[in-house]
Amino acid sequence: MPLSLLLLQLACGNDNVIAYPVGDGGHADGGTDTDGGGAGGDDTGPPADGGATAPTVAPGELVLTELMIDASAVSDEHGEWVELFNVTDRTLALDGLVLGDDNVDAWPLDGGVQVAAGQYAVLCADAAAGANGGVSCDGTFHYNTWGEGFALANAGDEVTLALPDGTAVDRMSYGEAQVSPGVALGVDPDKVDATDNDSAGAWCLQDSPLSGGDLGTPGQANDGC
Repeated sequence: MPLSLLLLQLACGNDNVIAYPVGDGGHADGGTDTDGGGAGGDDTGPPADGGATAPTVAPGELVLTELMIDASAVSDEHGEWVELFNVTDRTLALDGLVLGDDNVDAWPLDGGVQVAAGQYAVLCADAAAGANGGVSCDGTFHYNTWGEGFALANAGDEVTLALPDGTAVDRMSYGEAQVSPGVALGVDPDKVDATDNDSAGAWCLQDSPLSGGDLGTPGQANDGC
């Protein structure tokens, strides 16, 4: 994000703007995805002058619904994933949205992932089901535990999905007490809403088995809370 735009947003005092670390933005330079799941490596990233088409997603239209925070079947570097749900009646494109947290992580999504109306998208640290614990992935993020990527902290963290200008599409947070090794944290199926999922009580540990041995429901309706 240009420094001038960042300063303008901060000056406006918009509570719905998430301030990301200022850096090279990862994918914007066409870098290679080490997990083989993205579209990097061909130097066809967004134009340096910002000429890429902005995503047509409004706040609340994509909802964070499930997280594998502390994988057990494989390492977190391969086993972490985030699930989103499209609550609208139209297909939404993820390119240009930023997956991050409140103050460290920020990863711009690319790869052409589209989420059909009323459907899920699963974004993974590693797209290979044989390496990530048996999860079918729609897209990937670069796993990095301290900036220039995205990772889920076991001791508690925030997860944000935002527009390129920092406007929040959805945000949630969790505490260490909600994390269990090898068990995904999912929002109650009756709370799949960008406001209802703000409450810690709307989230619970999942109990459906994955082929790799961990528990979760990626790409499907969550177990009830």
